[in-house]
Amino acid sequence: MKVIFTALFLFILLQPIFAGKLGRFMRVSGEAVKMSIETGEIFDITAGSELFAGQKIKTGENSTVEVLLNDGTGILIKEATSLDFYGILNVRGSPAMILQLRYGKVNISLKNPNNQIPLILKTPAAIACNYSADFSAIASEYETRILVYRNRMAMMGTGPQAKKIIMLFPEEEVSVVRGRGTLGPVKTQFEIMSWWLDFYEVVDNHRKIVRKDRDSSYLDWIIRKRSF
Repeated sequence: MKVIFTALFLFILLQPIFAGKLGRFMRVSGEAVKMSIETGEIFDITAGSELFAGQKIKTGENSTVEVLLNDGTGILIKEATSLDFYGILNVRGSPAMILQLRYGKVNISLKNPNNQIPLILKTPAAIACNYSADFSAIASEYETRILVYRNRMAMMGTGPQAKKIIMLFPEEEVSVVRGRGTLGPVKTQFEIMSWWLDFYEVVDNHRKIVRKDRDSSYLDWIIRKRSF
């Protein structure tokens, strides 16, 4: 697994295995577009339209997009998010589905428990390698937060202070700050599991992750007892 993480630091080492249709859009709410990662050409999104390798999804404020991949993996792309779908690539001789969350919030549910191809999620601050976990991720320019709901997954930071592989188990949450290392993993309160993505927002031109309604939310009161 460490070989996979090492190779992902250098995208030049990744060679396409499958560059065709990856899945389709199940639901689109609000403003969202898909575009070519290479050329920037923009395409409209409608429910039932197809998603191909080499495309990027961008959502606006108060918008969500649901994607179903060919292997049954469900991806919920929340508001103000930019997610790149590179497709199935050759990572040092092994196939892997590569996604890059540049900023924003996503939830990923793997429907196939026997999936042999890992899903790799890269963010500006971290890399996560997942075979069977259901998880959510929030990314800004300098921080990444990940919460695991089911099964387990591995992740590591991308900075020089955070290159240790960490295993995350159900109900565990971790925060990786670029250049400062990792906080966690710690157990997440059950009361906020279903609210977790909506409890945070990415602000300051995608540079920071902050809690919503910091002074008034009951859920914030719960989280204040935590270390991050």
